[in-house]
Amino acid sequence: MTNNKFVRGLFLSTVALMFTLVACQEENVVSTQADVDTFTTAAVVALQDSAQCGKHGCFEFVFPLGISFPDGAVSEVGDYDEMRAAISAWKELNPDATERPGFVYPIEVISEDGEVTSVASSEELRELRRECGRGFRGRGKHKGRNFTPCFSIVYPITVEFPDGSTEAFSDRESLKAGLRAWKEANPDAETRPEVVFPLTVEYEDGSTATAESKEALRALKETCQEESDQEDS
Repeated sequence: MTNNKFVRGLFLSTVALMFTLVACQEENVVSTQADVDTFTTAAVVALQDSAQCGKHGCFEFVFPLGISFPDGAVSEVGDYDEMRAAISAWKELNPDATERPGFVYPIEVISEDGEVTSVASSEELRELRRECGRGFRGRGKHKGRNFTPCFSIVYPITVEFPDGSTEAFSDRESLKAGLRAWKEANPDAETRPEVVFPLTVEYEDGSTATAESKEALRALKETCQEESDQEDS
């Protein structure tokens, strides 16, 4: 009888221990995924903040762009979804990492006034951020839906350069190449290229709008920001 009680007690203890281990493993999985999500969100917000891009900034990224990770890995991303996916995947492989990714320069941005520029370094990016002249209103407010631009450019577009010449670009890759070539040839230029209006933009729901002027483009950006603020409130 004593042996039976001992065996039964040992069995119950073993079962209880197994359940405890499984529960701990599940808790660790949840905790790890939460850490990945938190890191990813903070990293995307930091990239947006540094360039004043996105719904709450003065500029929009001209994708694709490159991001570099602390271990030297590099990833090219075509939109915010790909940016989140790349950062999340890297964090899963590097669970102890705390340093966030940065940009692979150059990167290209378009302002709310229609200026397009190729940013060659972190120093140039800091200067561009200062020119924005306002705080990054998205800090701490971002949810998944806000990791998107206010709009994206509908191609083809025409760009006017400071010397008065113009060039048509059929897609974002050719635009990026054209801006980089101009920046290389004019590193000290104080005036930036500008899009030629009218300019058609596309929203995340697939709808489009046409801006006939700088003022109209700025108004589209402001409306997008106001709507995003209402969603966050």
